[in-house]
Amino acid sequence: MVSVGTVFGRKTECGIFREELNVQRRLVPFVLLMTRNVSLDISTKLMTTDAKHNDREFFVPPLCYDFSGVGKFLERTDVRAALNIRPDAGTWQSCNFKVNHMFMGDWMKDYQTQIPDLLASGIRVLIYAGDQDFICNWLGNQAWTRAMEWPGKAAFNQAKLVPWTAGNMVVEDAAPAGELWSAANFSFLRVYAAGHMVPLDQPKASLAMLNAFTSGKI
Repeated sequence: MVSVGTVFGRKTECGIFREELNVQRRLVPFVLLMTRNVSLDISTKLMTTDAKHNDREFFVPPLCYDFSGVGKFLERTDVRAALNIRPDAGTWQSCNFKVNHMFMGDWMKDYQTQIPDLLASGIRVLIYAGDQDFICNWLGNQAWTRAMEWPGKAAFNQAKLVPWTAGNMVVEDAAPAGELWSAANFSFLRVYAAGHMVPLDQPKASLAMLNAFTSGKI
C-alpha cells in the first residue's frame, strides 16, 4: 500500500505541504486565544481576514490571496521586454515550489541581530505588521522589537502609542489606520485590518506608509 502523499516511502511535495497545513490548522485556536482581538473566518478563507473582502472571492488556491493581477501585469509583452525576460523563459507563476525549495536554506533565519548595527549607523528602520496576520502575528513582531538590545531600547519601550492616520493619503477615513511606536530612528507600526499581505488588504494605508517612510516622516 502507498499512502497519499508518499511514493515508495518518500514524502512528496503534496504530502509535506498537507502536513504543514495540518500543523497550522492545529495552531489556529492557540493563535486566536493569544491575540483575542483577531477575527478570522477560517471556514471560508485562510489568512484572508479583512472584513471588506467578505463580499468577493479572495482565496485563490493554492495561495491565500488573489495574485491574478500581478500575473497579468508581468505577462504583458511590454513588461517582459522591459525586464529583459527571454521569450523561452515560460510564464509567470505566483507559486513555484522549485524556486521555493531553492530558498529553503534561508528559511527561518534570525536577522534581527543585524538591526542594531543599522540603527547605530543612523539608518532608519521600520517594522510593520498587519494585526490580523495569522503567520507573522503583530504581537510576536512587537515583542521582539521591544526585546531587541540597542542603545535606544529603553526609550523605545517607553514610547507612547501614537494613532497612525496614514497622513493625507486616506482623507476619507476618519479612523486611524494603525498604531505607531517610535524612538530615535526605529519604529514599529501595527496596521489595522490587514493580514499577511498588508498591501493587498490595505492598499491606501500601505502606500501612505511607504511614502511616509521614504520621505522621513516615519
